Amino acid sequence: MWDALTGDELFEWTHRKIVRAADWAPDSTHLVTGGKEGLLRLFDASRPDAEPTLLEGHTQTIKVVKFVDSQSPTLFLSGGEDSTLRLWDTRTASEVRQLSFDGSVNSVELSRDKRTVTVAAGAAVSFWETASYECEKRYTLPVIEANGYGVNSATLHPDRKAFVAAGGNFYVYVHDYETGEELQCNKGHHGPVYGVRFTPSGNTYASGGDDGTIRIWNYATNGEAEAAVAAPEAETE
Repeated sequence: MWDALTGDELFEWTHRKIVRAADWAPDSTHLVTGGKEGLLRLFDASRPDAEPTLLEGHTQTIKVVKFVDSQSPTLFLSGGEDSTLRLWDTRTASEVRQLSFDGSVNSVELSRDKRTVTVAAGAAVSFWETASYECEKRYTLPVIEANGYGVNSATLHPDRKAFVAAGGNFYVYVHDYETGEELQCNKGHHGPVYGVRFTPSGNTYASGGDDGTIRIWNYATNGEAEAAVAAPEAETE
């Protein structure tokens, strides 16, 4: 944990294996981490020297953790290579709900209005209502599935006009949210793409991956607006 103003390290929490994901509770009272151990660690920010609460359930690497509701800052999601997405409550340190998928859960995004969770898992992108955790829509991406690649990341347009997805075949895809139709296929990356996100305005979206670049795409014109190259020594797992 770092001081955002000075850059000083405040606390260090040691894990036995690689940490893949971490997220703060909306009220900043707790931090949750997950990774190669398949265990979730729940840290109390008011007692940073205390031992964390261990949450068991996942059987393989945890790739994502995400708190989901600022009105109920105790609920968070976790997902990973065991093809499950699990909802937890920090008050009881227990699992509330479990969703199953056809492949590794690689990415979870919460919409700005907190009503929808976008999940990239296997070769599909699905959208879940946070009030009930019922699936609203689910689309398999044929191009990614045909090549044996999974969807690494997906992002929903703020106005729900479209969603963007990317995976291991170097391309970034734009799909219609209502029909799932592929609208655009953007080429430019020279390696697997691991992250895509729309800007709050929805006018542009970013993609980043193994080629050490972050690329900013213009949603309206399907053109690449700008590409920022990361440091040569940077690596992405």
